[in-house]
Amino acid sequence: MAAQNTTPSYHKTANFLSSSDQLKSYTKLSYNLVISKSVYLFIIPAILCASIHHLSALYFDQTTITDQLHKYYANGRCSFVVGFVSLSSLLMGTIYIHTTIVRRPRKVYLVDFACYKHDPSFLISRDTICRRLETVVSPESIEFCRKVMEKSGVSENAFVYGCNELEFPPKSAFDCGRGRRRL
Repeated sequence: MAAQNTTPSYHKTANFLSSSDQLKSYTKLSYNLVISKSVYLFIIPAILCASIHHLSALYFDQTTITDQLHKYYANGRCSFVVGFVSLSSLLMGTIYIHTTIVRRPRKVYLVDFACYKHDPSFLISRDTICRRLETVVSPESIEFCRKVMEKSGVSENAFVYGCNELEFPPKSAFDCGRGRRRL
């Protein structure tokens, strides 16, 4: 009696997932190839369209260009290939414009914030802020402020304008803005 090949069902799923990953990678690779060679995909149909037009124009009499075009379209000699090539080049041009202009990455500007450091007199710790807020707000609000400062990434010492030793509770936002303008 021959031993049966009993592979667990999850191996089949894993093979399907790997083929799906391969399909995704091949799709991404082909998409990148089409986008990088899109100039050629846009120029070649235009060249084909122009060459078909010039080759078919050899059958006309030597008259003016408008008469030739009128005869060309009136006699039904405009072939399906010319229409298909022109529509496909229009479609590829639209796709090219969409992918290069509309979906281009945004510009990134790097700003050095070291030039915006305030005077060391504005340096205050989180604990000091919470202690000073005890006189103004409720304990629930202080606990909420403490959690927000911990989870938002505020360091132990932060620059806070208008919170030096002599001025607490802080000034209004309007007064702080006026003071910053004077700095």
